[in-house]
Amino acid sequence: MAIREWFLDVIWPARRVWAGLAVVWVLICMGNLSLRDRSQPLARKASPPTQEMLMAFKDRQNTLAELLADHSVSGEAQRPKLFSPRPRTERVMALTT
Repeated sequence: MAIREWFLDVIWPARRVWAGLAVVWVLICMGNLSLRDRSQPLARKASPPTQEMLMAFKDRQNTLAELLADHSVSGEAQRPKLFSPRPRTERVMALTT
């Protein structure tokens, strides 16, 4: 009996609003289920990489590092910095003296 009174007081006067909220929740749940990434369960079942696969990956990584390395300027031939930042306290003293 109390549930019926609560229903008539709360739900029935705004039944269109409650129905709209229910539809929105159903759409949100459907969208969430349809956008779920289904590749994760497959990744969990996959076997760990073999030794050959790891060696091939390291070989390709080394090749890529060689191709991307900049050989035009050696590390020793870099120009010295023209501006070396000093702490703020030294700048203030230089302005006041």
